Amino acid sequence: MAEGGPKGYGAMSLPAGLGMIGLSLFKEAGLPYAEPSYQRIHEAYLCSVAPNGGIDYGFKIWDHAVIVLADEKGAPKNSPRGIGFECLDGMTGIGKYSIQWPTTADPRYRPTDWIDKEAKTNRVFDMGGAKRLVVRNMSPEEPTKPYKHNGQMCDHIARSGAGALAHKIGNADNQSWGYLADLMASGVAKSGKALLDGHASTHMHVLWGSLGAATADEKEFRAYLEDMKWWMIMAQTHDGGFVLMPGRDYASTDHVYGSRNFPTACAALILSLKEKRLRITGATSGASQTSGRGSSTGRIAPPAPQARPARSISEKKVQLLDEALIMALGELSHQGELKPLAMELSKAATKVRFSGLETDAKLTFSALQGESKASFAFADLNRADHTLLARLVAEHRPSEPEAQALAGFYLELTGDTPTADRYYEKAGEDFKETIDALFE
Repeated sequence: MAEGGPKGYGAMSLPAGLGMIGLSLFKEAGLPYAEPSYQRIHEAYLCSVAPNGGIDYGFKIWDHAVIVLADEKGAPKNSPRGIGFECLDGMTGIGKYSIQWPTTADPRYRPTDWIDKEAKTNRVFDMGGAKRLVVRNMSPEEPTKPYKHNGQMCDHIARSGAGALAHKIGNADNQSWGYLADLMASGVAKSGKALLDGHASTHMHVLWGSLGAATADEKEFRAYLEDMKWWMIMAQTHDGGFVLMPGRDYASTDHVYGSRNFPTACAALILSLKEKRLRITGATSGASQTSGRGSSTGRIAPPAPQARPARSISEKKVQLLDEALIMALGELSHQGELKPLAMELSKAATKVRFSGLETDAKLTFSALQGESKASFAFADLNRADHTLLARLVAEHRPSEPEAQALAGFYLELTGDTPTADRYYEKAGEDFKETIDALFE
């Protein structure tokens, strides 16, 4: 999952959608998230969505083939991270190989001429020994205009509901993702009568389908609520709780063993949509405000504090910071103080660790697993890489004010002022004037 999945999809579509919601929340909060996997799940939705906004049980599977190298030690070499992870060489320098799967005898067979024709864009994954999994790059085109919904209902609506939420949260400035989210949200909103058409569980479809429908056009969502009134009536018990009802799908068995807590909480979330208190129930990004409309208390939550704008710094002073960072990295390297801390470097396909500064002023990085190494000049790395290295120094020297301030400087250069201020605070009040003097 961390690598995006060798077949280009995150297993079943609903767990993938719920995982994507989590990644969207992390992204919007400015926290690290699994970006390759995030993009791959989006691509899986993009190539799987139906004209009615529906999503199948599993995403469309990309073309792939299992090959066996004639030379087990030849290219592409086994991944330094082990079986299941991507081979760094791709298909570069590949020698003779045989195709183990698919064979013409397999009913799932599709032509495999793309393996050689598209060698430059194929991805290769380690299957152990001489076996490799080759995956075709089938990234679909992003939509350039709104989809035209075909007017038909979709079933198993949690899949589309979760997909709509995942694409809306954290992606307000991404128009093509918005078009895809709108199609799925509209499909769910037109399917209020299909609440019991839920595979495995009627409850999860009511929950995530309803939350996804709430992101649709207001007129469509109101029609959805009218269509699902019967669920609110039929599922409610005399004591105010809610029960799980049997579904029309053969595998919907949660009504046999499911707790009443789940559907009761589900109903509470749906009825609280008007409050827009949670991000998944419509709260705007970066704030937890409510208008008080329909609220039992009428209280208004205070707005979230806004990050201060980043200050500017002259190019000459940036060069001095770069020199200080290189010197600090050299000291760590020569004093043998380096810890194997994982980094996601712009020039590396997998996570690496900083392993030393060479005599020619090149920085050397090693794979976390295996013996692969690579060296880069400081100037060839981008500002995000420099920031990671500055934080690495601060991690190694927690009691040194200069190291903490240096990390803060680089974070401010990237615009991350909240995190920068935390490092400035670690540097101490005595260092404040020195820090302020560097900025213009």
